[in-house]
Amino acid sequence: MQSILIVDDDQDIRNILWNVLKDKGFAPVLAQNGKEALGKLREEPPDLVLLDIRLPDMHGLELLEKIRKQYTDIPVIIITAYGEIPQAVRAMKLGAYDYLAKPISNSKIVITVKNALESAGLKQEIKVLKHQLKKVEVRPGVHGKSKIISEVFSHARKVAETNLTVVIEGETGTGKEVFAHFIHKHSNRKDEQFVKIDLGAIPETLIESELFGYEKGAFTSAQGSKMGLIEVASHGTLFIDEVGNSPLSVQAKLLRVLEEHILTHLGGTKSIPVDVRFIAATALSLQDKVNKNEFREDLYHRLNQFTLYLPPLRERKDDIPLFLEFFLKEANEEMGKAVKGFAADVLDHLINYSWPGNIRELKNIVKRAVLLADNSIIRLELLPKHVAGASLPAREGLSAHTTDTSSQPSGSLSDAVSSVEKKLLEDAMKQFNNNKAKVARYLGIDRKSLYNKLKKYSLSF
Repeated sequence: MQSILIVDDDQDIRNILWNVLKDKGFAPVLAQNGKEALGKLREEPPDLVLLDIRLPDMHGLELLEKIRKQYTDIPVIIITAYGEIPQAVRAMKLGAYDYLAKPISNSKIVITVKNALESAGLKQEIKVLKHQLKKVEVRPGVHGKSKIISEVFSHARKVAETNLTVVIEGETGTGKEVFAHFIHKHSNRKDEQFVKIDLGAIPETLIESELFGYEKGAFTSAQGSKMGLIEVASHGTLFIDEVGNSPLSVQAKLLRVLEEHILTHLGGTKSIPVDVRFIAATALSLQDKVNKNEFREDLYHRLNQFTLYLPPLRERKDDIPLFLEFFLKEANEEMGKAVKGFAADVLDHLINYSWPGNIRELKNIVKRAVLLADNSIIRLELLPKHVAGASLPAREGLSAHTTDTSSQPSGSLSDAVSSVEKKLLEDAMKQFNNNKAKVARYLGIDRKSLYNKLKKYSLSF
């Protein structure tokens, strides 16, 4: 039950206000002067103050200033006579939520109180959210030293210093959010909030309300007003992941925000100014979506003031050892373990695997292996079968499968590789009872390639 402090020297008005608010489910508290009001505030701060501008021991504006200094989040509604409207306007400048001119209708009192409490609730919600967002930091990690990724970071640093809208393109798991954080932390908005919305994880019907906010009654379940994430990110950065998933209706509104720096709540009419830096990310080509009429061309060009392309992990294999070292350390810390490293054949597989899930997949596999490891070394059997059984280049194939030198095949390098490959096929077919679909999946090849290899080595099952 929300408490309302009523400060008025007129007993009749105090009683009327007490009865009206009590009937509506509030908990009214009475004070007849400024000193008593300050005492009530110290005892238990209320959710709202109804303050008469004329008090016997101090002016209402003086009390308002004291409340604003000590209780910044409590909304204050001024009660005033008609002739005191200029003072009421001054009170608004001092931080009052609104003023009520006598005589006051009961309905006007209730509506104003409810609106003030709702507004205060929203402000507190945003305040808490902003505080939480400011505490979120990107955990220091390793990003790689390969030439290709060093160039990407160089471009990211340069664009961070501007206010350009950035589109980050790259396959799933390449680190698009990491780069968005990097740009924010190196921009002049670094002390403001970084807000993320993943349009790939939100139902289409909710995207508009999440981005732009809504007013009470905008739709069936809208029991109150709510700020959208664009407003929450005001003066900071909004990262829109999978921006290509936005419906065309939302794209039109997003274009307006980018061009005019204003938005309107769903179900509202008021234009709200916003100052936000936008960073968008996509795993699919936005240009392809434009060509298919699935994405507005004008929005594409407005968003695409600067593009960063993140290469997949298979194109930057020089960085894999760095990631392995970092994720191993991270997993050890998280699980309280002391796994020291990777066996040589494991390194061969991890470095030469195609990594369709990119860095995210690598991190998950390392974490899984650390969890399963009983000793100080991660061995091949701790890797998922699709990774452990993946075909390797010739040199890696030898190092991964011929650790026992006494059994190594003799002859040319080509003969050695063929011997290892044939043995892999034989073992896999036995393991899966000649189920060719499972064998192909286990070895990381398609069924046509499997049939060709079986034919090559005259293996019939």
